[in-house]
Order: sequence, then C-alpha cells, then structure tokens
Amino acid sequence: MTLRIERSEEFWTSIISHPSVNDSLGMTVDEFLNCVAHPQVTPYASENGGWLLIDLGIGLIAEFHGVFTETGRGLEAFKTGCELANIIFSKHDMAITYQTNNPCSRPPLSFGFQKENTWRSTPKGDMRLWFLTKTRWESSPAYRRTIKCPL
Repeated sequence: MTLRIERSEEFWTSIISHPSVNDSLGMTVDEFLNCVAHPQVTPYASENGGWLLIDLGIGLIAEFHGVFTETGRGLEAFKTGCELANIIFSKHDMAITYQTNNPCSRPPLSFGFQKENTWRSTPKGDMRLWFLTKTRWESSPAYRRTIKCPL
C-alpha cells in the first residue's frame, strides 16, 4: 500500500459518499471537495480512503485528517497512517488532529499521540486536540513496527 497525491473529485466523492462515511463526515460533499482542492491541502489517497495533510504555514506543525470507508479502516489506515507520519516528520516536528464524537476520529495511541484533556465547543461540535511530536513518533510501537517490517 502506497499513498499517492489524489485531487480527483470522482475518487473523493466515492469515498465520502460511501454509507460508512457520509453520515459521520460533518461537512457536505462540496465543502470536502473544496478542502481537497485548496492549495494548502495535500490529499493523499489509498484504495479505500486517505488523508488530508494541511500546511498551516508555520513550518513546524502540520494538521491532518483521515477519511476511510469501513473496508479501509484497520490495516490499510494503519499502514498508510505510518507512511503519512513519515511524510509529515520529514518536514515538520509536530502533527495535530482533532477528535469529534465520531469514534473513527480518535488517533491511535500506538503512534504516540497525546491528547489535550479539554473538549472545546466549536460550530462543528465538540472537539479535542491530539498531537504527535517527531520524537514520540520515532519511539512509538507503530514506528518500531515499520522499521522491523517495512510497509
């Protein structure tokens, strides 16, 4: 499994219109496609979903979000998540994401993520910040697994 940069509206529409995704996305198809097309967003895709990597313009920190159909959750999301972490940490020192009421939005602890203890109210609902530093990633069980058994 290898990530590819994918800006195709057809591909992303097929992912976000999937019944296992569309009810929990929290935005319309058009809003999502606008994100994919935004110049500060790099959309990385695999077979059943992918990741949006957002350049925040501050160099040290990158924001990312994943969206996978139920077929892509599990091993595909894990492997491509490891690949994405290596992409992020080739240029950045910290990655951030947000947890919502969607259980799929919580990042894996095996990657070394830490959470902010406070939930914040936003126009999109309650959210909690999660962050991962390059040092924590490189000492995580997930990173060690990729070193022992390359993806």
